[in-house]
Amino acid sequence: MAESGITREWLEELRSRNDIVTTVSRYLPLQKKGRNYWGRCPFHHEKTPSFSVDETRQFFHCFGCGEGGDVIKFVGKVENLGFFDTVKLLAEWAHMEVPSRSFSKADEGAKKKRDDMYAINRLAARRYHENLSTPAGKAASEYLASRGVTPAMIRKFGLGVSVDYDDIVRTLRANGCDLSLANEGGLIGMRKNEATGAVRYYDYFGGRLIFPIQDSYGNVIGFGGRILVKDPDKAKYRNTGATFVFDKSKSIYAINLIKKKKLTENVDTLILCEGYVDVIALHQAGFDTAVASMGTSLTQEQCRTLARFAKKIVISYDGDSAGQKATLRGLELLKDNGLEVRVLSLPDGLDPDDLIRKRGAEAYRKCLDDAVPYFDFKLSAIAKEYKPDTFDGRTRFATAAVNEIRKLDNKLEQEQYLRRVQSMSGFRYDSLLAQLASEVTEDGVARTPAEERKTYSATEKAARFVLFSVVNRAPYALDPPDLAPLLSDDGQRAVFEAFRSDKRLTLASAFSTLPEEHHAALNAVADDDQGIAEPLRESYYAGCARTVAKALLEEELARLSSDYDRDVMNAGRQETLRRIVAIQNELKRYK
Repeated sequence: MAESGITREWLEELRSRNDIVTTVSRYLPLQKKGRNYWGRCPFHHEKTPSFSVDETRQFFHCFGCGEGGDVIKFVGKVENLGFFDTVKLLAEWAHMEVPSRSFSKADEGAKKKRDDMYAINRLAARRYHENLSTPAGKAASEYLASRGVTPAMIRKFGLGVSVDYDDIVRTLRANGCDLSLANEGGLIGMRKNEATGAVRYYDYFGGRLIFPIQDSYGNVIGFGGRILVKDPDKAKYRNTGATFVFDKSKSIYAINLIKKKKLTENVDTLILCEGYVDVIALHQAGFDTAVASMGTSLTQEQCRTLARFAKKIVISYDGDSAGQKATLRGLELLKDNGLEVRVLSLPDGLDPDDLIRKRGAEAYRKCLDDAVPYFDFKLSAIAKEYKPDTFDGRTRFATAAVNEIRKLDNKLEQEQYLRRVQSMSGFRYDSLLAQLASEVTEDGVARTPAEERKTYSATEKAARFVLFSVVNRAPYALDPPDLAPLLSDDGQRAVFEAFRSDKRLTLASAFSTLPEEHHAALNAVADDDQGIAEPLRESYYAGCARTVAKALLEEELARLSSDYDRDVMNAGRQETLRRIVAIQNELKRYK
């Protein structure tokens, strides 16, 4: 959270310069429907868009998972950044200067820790790279030469080698680095002698060829290490584990190079590979928009990152069965993030590096030109699995294929692929069309049972609408009744008290003011319009405010009546009776 160094006015200026629709559109495609913009939520997987962005209120809300907030909350969550780094990033986009030393000690401490780790990784990457030019790094440099990797590519990707298990530790120690931090950041390991208590640090990537991994801002966040000599007791690759600066599931190898390229030219299409060597081979062969997911399981976070840099993706995973299965897993995620996806098929189970070295760049170019749309690839994969040319296989193939076709939004595409299935299976088109319409659900997503939906009393509904009006600063809700006694939820009470006590508080700024624990309540309140159309809200509010006022009087009457019955000998009993009569008279106005 911001401290006194950052004013509310500065944060409001930051929000105003980072329009939420424009900002969210950096990460996912939005479509305007009615007053708001809609898209698929970046925080959970969904088929039907339930993620709403309100341009007027500068607020987002997902009706699927419940996430919501202002532009600061969105960017912080999607980029996995703390408040300090989120504000810094938004200020950079808006060309604003961040007030110096304006954040909490916790934010400053977290930032310093990350910056120190980035510096340690940068120092290590430089040392690894220098090692290639030393006698100790000869085996690694010869290996790269044997794979045809040029000096230019070695420099471009910052390749290096760990010559032993101690060199990098000595380098860090000589430069005054915090070895415990380097251990926490996944660069070095630690062994402790239980008898003496002595601690020994060692290079986690000892004896391996090194591939530095950078984020889109150029920070070295982790490393990949490949063994140079086959060893059955060692994994071929070793990667930095999950740390406070690196998460493999959220990182894309070589994305920093794509960002640099986009500064000078348009990048329309990215080639998505599995690993480091394939990316380097493709860049060397002239395909310099190649990146890697560093594994076979593409994640939602990686898809969002890819969507920020290009609108088209060609999947170029290895031609073996594992690569083909990985391709299928990633297709839906990429498509759901608004990307136009094609699939490149490599011959004879080769990977991109093998193909280029054995058959040349032109062979890969032909495969790239022949890449097929994602659904064609999916249909081919279903055909390989069920074999529609066999008696038993054609029914299973047609059933599986139609189930996939049902997921397509475009009716023309559905017809096109039904015709394809008709040709491949031999079934009549009208039979396939009947099969397409036979399922109860269109997307296969489980629905929440209606009986699980919560019902509210008339008083609760009225209080919720008054709170909705207060939070959205409706001009007719400037002097609301005291809702607190009618709100059973602690978060709602906190929201009401915050907006009642601070007349300058807005929906957007509330996310930087209220504690994180109350953000869920704020999200729920902000869009709780109960389906009341805008022109009718003022009169509906008047009725709700009247219901709330009456309920408050009734609650006070019940309390006073209880006090009157209990305190027989109390000297103030007459005053209690007087107040009871006054409330009873006041309640007559509500009949």
